[in-house]
Amino acid sequence: MFYQLLMPRNPLMRLLAAVVGALALVAVLALGMFAFAALVLGAAVWWLVRSIWPAPRLSRSPAAGAAPRVSPDVIEGEFTVVKSPASDRGNPEHTSR
Repeated sequence: MFYQLLMPRNPLMRLLAAVVGALALVAVLALGMFAFAALVLGAAVWWLVRSIWPAPRLSRSPAAGAAPRVSPDVIEGEFTVVKSPASDRGNPEHTSR
């Protein structure tokens, strides 16, 4: 039912299997190290480019007929009140007002 890995009986084949396994492990670790170094280098370049060239700022001058200026803490938007399913079942905590 389960596949069982059998180690070779020959000592030279065991040594060869150990060396191949160790080389595979070193290759995977080296690949991971280079991938991590590439990510760190890319993040450093991105951070440096952003610090040199800041994002363009939008014009703050109000256009003719524009809405009055509001606080920067206010987010404009629209919403729709959705009736919760619990209010349909007569739950006293969720009654419609």
